[in-house]
Amino acid sequence: MRKPALIVAKAALLSAAFVLSGICGVEAAPESLAAGVAQYGHLAGGGQSIVEPLAGTSTASIALWYRAPVAGFAPEPLPGVGRLAAEAVAASTAIDGTSLIGTIEGFGGRLTVAASPESIAITAVVPSNQARATVRVLTRAFFAPVLDKPGLDVARHDDLLAIAMRELDPRTQIDESLYEALFSSGPARVSTWGAPKAISEVSLDTIRSYAQRAFRAQNAIVVATGAVDASILEAATPAREGAQAEPELPSLEPLTRPGPPMVRTGGDAGFGLAWVGPPISAEAAATAFDFVVDYAFNPDDGVVTVPLASAGTTIVGNFVTYHDPGVFIITATGGDIETARGVLDQALSQLHKPLDPQTFERARRHFLLRVLMDQEFPAGASDTLGWYAVEGNPAYAPSANTRAGRYFQSIAGLTPEFVAQTVTSYLDRPGVRLTVKPGEVHP
Repeated sequence: MRKPALIVAKAALLSAAFVLSGICGVEAAPESLAAGVAQYGHLAGGGQSIVEPLAGTSTASIALWYRAPVAGFAPEPLPGVGRLAAEAVAASTAIDGTSLIGTIEGFGGRLTVAASPESIAITAVVPSNQARATVRVLTRAFFAPVLDKPGLDVARHDDLLAIAMRELDPRTQIDESLYEALFSSGPARVSTWGAPKAISEVSLDTIRSYAQRAFRAQNAIVVATGAVDASILEAATPAREGAQAEPELPSLEPLTRPGPPMVRTGGDAGFGLAWVGPPISAEAAATAFDFVVDYAFNPDDGVVTVPLASAGTTIVGNFVTYHDPGVFIITATGGDIETARGVLDQALSQLHKPLDPQTFERARRHFLLRVLMDQEFPAGASDTLGWYAVEGNPAYAPSANTRAGRYFQSIAGLTPEFVAQTVTSYLDRPGVRLTVKPGEVHP
């Protein structure tokens, strides 16, 4: 799942949320995990809506989710253009002399932009008394985007800084190499972050053209969670006249025929593995992979991470619940890499066999609790509702009606035998393997 059972930075999707402005006060945890009930609908001017009130909170999360390739709509991809466009819209000055960043900051809120290969999310977390106003200003900014050079310059500066910081993370190159080797074409093969030269040179006209197509009301999913009700959607800005009426459709993600293991030299020692997993429509199998990720890679008690705590190795596992197909990806960097490889191989081998009933039930209880806790706050609930909706299965989101929803029904339906069968079915297929040897980087 994209969240919460994933044990990975969002950049691996990815989607590292980039904070643009403002800081909310720290919200106290609710006394109990409140079960929300998701309400699905459509905006008056086009687009979808999801509203899920949550008890015990004084904040609201208002998000716009878009299905749009972050590398652009042109045949020649421009990595990172979608993220840059969203940030530029947020930083540009509207006709009333304000920017979305400044407005949300004035509300006492926080604005983030996140991107995955084929989706973009703009999320504002604000005090509950600003929820309706946030719907108004967020939809006004994106449904009829106004872009200016100063706004693009702010976004460009921030992205170049983020790109430079990402280059310091050895997992970044491993992640991107695995995706590139797994897919022969399509958005998933392209980095969600651009090259510095391309980001520096992209024109305002290119950004404007992307924004007008991607950020249409008809292509939007508005997600509101926390101290909210459906009436706040009445404040949404109407759709722009003349805009394309239909939402964007998922792109094809053609696969490669995996070749021999790859070897590269440079930086810290490490390795990566990736396999194609079940699509988001295969709910039972996707949930089984989420369980596997939690059982093996949770930092608190994962059967892979705990033995490696003293080895100095950072090992990260994730199942990304994409439209079709999903991706199971593992990266390891630093420390005793050969020990890490041995621990991982042993764990994956054991997962081909059913866990004993006592171990399985304990692992499932821990998994269930972590999933519930991640839906506890508005931002977490909004994140999963938006992701599962944009990937095509909104009712399967962990946040959708929580314990009564389909995701939790899938958890309840897991058995040791089914988990083992699912692991065997997908991980016995050819995957992608990469080893990084320490040393100087060779062109």
